[in-house]
Amino acid sequence: MSKAPVREVLVNTCRALIFSTSMPAALSEATRAAVSLIRSNVGVSLRDRLFQNIRVFFRALGNEEPAELSPIVPIIIGNAARAVALSKYLLSKGFLVPAIRPPTVAEGSSRLRISICASHIESQLVGLAKLLRQEGFAETIVAGVCR
Repeated sequence: MSKAPVREVLVNTCRALIFSTSMPAALSEATRAAVSLIRSNVGVSLRDRLFQNIRVFFRALGNEEPAELSPIVPIIIGNAARAVALSKYLLSKGFLVPAIRPPTVAEGSSRLRISICASHIESQLVGLAKLLRQEGFAETIVAGVCR
């Protein structure tokens, strides 16, 4: 505890405190712009495109469409080293599918995380699905959750 005048000097002159007490104006503006985009016709079109891309991916896998569509599709691998190796293999084929491993996920539940975007084109989604089928992973992806 300190006396009020000392506290006021510290509160008003300590750079670390001054610059950590409020959100940057740019972040506020970026958030406002994002909300405007989400509410616009462009935002609706992007969401529609995203959900269409998710459907394209699951059809290309030969799997049923998930009851709830999610742009994040995990493939549970288990072993962290194997997940990293598979991620590198997919990258060598032109697909960025990161390995997610401890401490981000529990030990023994390392996975690959496919992130489908509105900006993907059909040939990219079909190509990844084809590669996953060839490598024997398509059947493990069920409604966005692995068995």
